[in-house]
Amino acid sequence: MREHNFSTADLALFAQSPFAAWMELLDKRQQWHEGDPDHSLAFYRRDELVVPARHNVLQQRLMGRHGGAVNIDPLGFDAERHLSTQNAMGTGIALITNAFLAEMPLNGRLDFLVRQEQSSQLGNFHYVPACLAREEYDPTQMPVELCCFVDMLEHVQGVRPREFLWITDGQGDHPQVTSIASDDWMFDYRQLKIGYRKMLSNFDAREVLDPRESSDWGRWSGYARQLISELERQSG
Repeated sequence: MREHNFSTADLALFAQSPFAAWMELLDKRQQWHEGDPDHSLAFYRRDELVVPARHNVLQQRLMGRHGGAVNIDPLGFDAERHLSTQNAMGTGIALITNAFLAEMPLNGRLDFLVRQEQSSQLGNFHYVPACLAREEYDPTQMPVELCCFVDMLEHVQGVRPREFLWITDGQGDHPQVTSIASDDWMFDYRQLKIGYRKMLSNFDAREVLDPRESSDWGRWSGYARQLISELERQSG
């Protein structure tokens, strides 16, 4: 069976709304059919890419006593960005900005990879994922994209990061960095990933998911309301 690749943003959207994720998959496959293979969930991705020069205070805090940072070119091809990220990790540099990893079938971009002390296949160090966020961390909500990077990093470096970092006020003079234990979420994350891969492998454009089973409809709210009206007419 052909493996279906997907991004960290795809999985995060599925966690938020299975209906919206299904509609995005339908839209993406229609674009492929029409000859536009570059279609993606760009509308859903987090804010803007990190510009290192605008986050000097944050960088100094994240780099700690191991100096040095590298920025991965966000405009390159995915394969180039993945290779650049892996090469940077191999050097043991303290901070990698706009990191990109691909551990098939999963791939994605993250704001930062931060070096920490613990032996791994890379050497006497390993990396943990970190992201910029507008709000404080909600302990009831799975940080899906961070879990994705914990998953991929475990394959790349042979060690599972014990934490991920949630950063608020990243452009200010006093950024807040919250450490979240990764093991608290990995079981739920793997169940989510299994569910999404099952949706990919069983996808049938003729069988639209019921929007009433999702609490959010993403950019498909208009169509969801129309579909709900049709379903209620049929059942009434």
